[in-house]
Amino acid sequence: MEEILIGQEKYHLNIIYKRIKKMYLRVKQPYEITITCPKYTSKHILYQFIQDHQAFILNMNQRLQHQDEFTHIHFSQPEITLLSKKYQLFMKQGNTNSVKQIQDTILFTLKSFDEEILNDLFMKVCKKLVENQLAVFRQKWDELLCYQYQHIVPKVRVRKMTSKYGVCNYRTSVITISTNLVFYPAECLDYVLLHEYVHLFVPNHSKQFYDMVSQFMPNYKEIVMMLRKRWSVDE
Repeated sequence: MEEILIGQEKYHLNIIYKRIKKMYLRVKQPYEITITCPKYTSKHILYQFIQDHQAFILNMNQRLQHQDEFTHIHFSQPEITLLSKKYQLFMKQGNTNSVKQIQDTILFTLKSFDEEILNDLFMKVCKKLVENQLAVFRQKWDELLCYQYQHIVPKVRVRKMTSKYGVCNYRTSVITISTNLVFYPAECLDYVLLHEYVHLFVPNHSKQFYDMVSQFMPNYKEIVMMLRKRWSVDE
């Protein structure tokens, strides 16, 4: 794996040659770039491609670093805010590794302290909180959009996503929402859900798309600004 200097930082560069016509660039880990490109692509063209996408690389690297902060910082604090609600964090030793969320308390039980296990348990709770809140929010969007415009009700699922808040596959009517939205105010989750619901009807980010978003959430730009405080929102 090669090393390349971007800005003032060194990045690992992984190059994958395939029988394809276009080049693709991904940043899935901090300071690690993967480029998939056509066979026989010259190094000059590769490096120029990286240079042309330098801003994207720096932005993605920053996102991934912040994600690491999200998944570790909360364990040094006795209290955390998730989806606009404050929770007290408690830990005890027991015979199993488990976690319970009871009202405004999150209780971790560990055989012995292990940060990785603790983090996995915490993200399990986060996923459940997002799923529960989505079940509430989606009721109005099912009513106002799907039933009103006679569209199939989408399947909504939650999973860890490193670079997006949500994704809509309008062909299969499946919406995927990022677990990381648990760290934002609840209205951010509601906006992202609406954003993906509107994609069921308008699959691009045209004026028609944002006119429809604005129709159902006139203050959506304010919410986008809240999201941008930490990550860039895809517009």
